[in-house]
Amino acid sequence: MGHILSRENRKAEAGRACCSAVFHREDTADEMNEVDMKRDRNLAVLGLKNGAGKDEIKAAYENRLAKYRSADYEDDPEYVKKKIRELTEAYEAALSGSSSSASAADAQKKSRSASLHETEKKEERREAKAGKIFQTARRSGDSFAVYRTAAKKKKNLLVFVLAVIGISVIGSVISAVTNLVDDFSYDYDSDFSYDIYAEYNDYGILYEELPEQDQDVHFLAQQSYEFLSEQEYADEYYTVAVTEEELRAAADLFAQNYMQVQSIDEVFRYLKENYGEYYIEYDDTEYENDLELQLEEVFGFYGFMSYYSADGLLNPYTGEGIACRLDYLNYLNDFYQEYLADSAEDGSAGDQI
Repeated sequence: MGHILSRENRKAEAGRACCSAVFHREDTADEMNEVDMKRDRNLAVLGLKNGAGKDEIKAAYENRLAKYRSADYEDDPEYVKKKIRELTEAYEAALSGSSSSASAADAQKKSRSASLHETEKKEERREAKAGKIFQTARRSGDSFAVYRTAAKKKKNLLVFVLAVIGISVIGSVISAVTNLVDDFSYDYDSDFSYDIYAEYNDYGILYEELPEQDQDVHFLAQQSYEFLSEQEYADEYYTVAVTEEELRAAADLFAQNYMQVQSIDEVFRYLKENYGEYYIEYDDTEYENDLELQLEEVFGFYGFMSYYSADGLLNPYTGEGIACRLDYLNYLNDFYQEYLADSAEDGSAGDQI
């Protein structure tokens, strides 16, 4: 009889342990999901997809770090320092998120092991107690039938308790499965938004205080920024050599489309003459003649996405990853032509800049 009672106790303890483990797994899963969401935002800064591992994070960080420390940027130490700081913050946050996720999984395993160990100890104590009750009944002269009736009542009570626990466990499992399905169907990219509609540009000037022609350029910059930010990152892309003439031709076309002037040099002169205290802080002649850095100044002034943010995103007009400034300028020029065509169709073209 003592053996029968201990087996019923084992069933009850197994039910309680199962219920506890399910609730614990659900709480731990929520914590791990929150950590993964934060980590994926930082992966986008490094040009990686969601779920990248530590080795991929480290490789992406070293590649971009080498890029900023190359001879191409040695003339602008302040700019390099800023970009390296941003890159390092994203790298450290991404690694921290990875470690937090692993720690949460380890904590879950340890908690489950401790719960099972505690259940085994309780089972041993209950078996010992059941054995003492049986021995006491025999010594007091109680009949076997009376003891059997008492054991049957306890068995019925255990069946009722187990039924209640089973219903609770089933409800918990259904809830956990529902949450798991929601996690798989959740679009984490939708929670990561670029700062497209900032009130100030990179030089601390309110966009609404700019002249009307500059506000028109800013409006188009917002539209091109938003459209490109909706694209995925390319699985792979290759940087190709670009000549100064090719880059300047695309930059001149960009100036003709968005600013209604013939060359990008006219845009540089306009910004320096009207916003000289913000535009190009250095007197270095070589810096002022650097077309790539000048373009970044223009992008930052009007609110276009910087090339460093666009790097690796899929160009929706070519289906290939943006791998150089020429690719990015080609995207901007294609976007303008599409915008112009759409505006002509619905009659909302508006005044030219």
